[in-house]
Amino acid sequence: MTAKLLHRALAGLRRLPAPLRLAAAALALLLLYLPVADLMELHEEARLARLSQAAPARFLALERSRHGMAAYLDALARLRHFDRWRETAPDFLIGAWALPEPSAEDEETGGDPGSHCLSGLVIEDGRVRWFGRRHDRAGAHYRIEHGAVLVRLADGGLLRISVPAQPAGDQRIEVLLPGRTAPQPAWRCL
Repeated sequence: MTAKLLHRALAGLRRLPAPLRLAAAALALLLLYLPVADLMELHEEARLARLSQAAPARFLALERSRHGMAAYLDALARLRHFDRWRETAPDFLIGAWALPEPSAEDEETGGDPGSHCLSGLVIEDGRVRWFGRRHDRAGAHYRIEHGAVLVRLADGGLLRISVPAQPAGDQRIEVLLPGRTAPQPAWRCL
């Protein structure tokens, strides 16, 4: 019975003009493609969920390369529990950062950010140090919120660190120090 219906439908299609047959074929392919595409998307989501549990570092690297720094920070917050305050700093921030004070000389010459590594910012687990006109050291807790890393200092101050969307990746950050109104660029010291 089903074979007879299929044969009649195909015979009916043969009688249609060529443009209508092409449109019917395209519609049939589209109707077949959509469920297959949905199934493939569900499969990829399941694979990524398994990867996030089995190999979080690989998942985070993949997330960052595919979707950028904002998606990476969201995934990092979920996987490493940075949605609440923690003493552990995000791995990509740990280390020394050149934090140059803007000056007229730098604007004229272009300034070398690496020359400011001795007067920069050092991020460690549970502690942040920065050097400028004065030497500051503070206990720190870290949290990721709205695409930025917040650093709550022991004295009640708050640093806000964001990673600009640019090809430099995590080689450059922007730091809003306590008491400042504008973020200041910082470059990783090698």
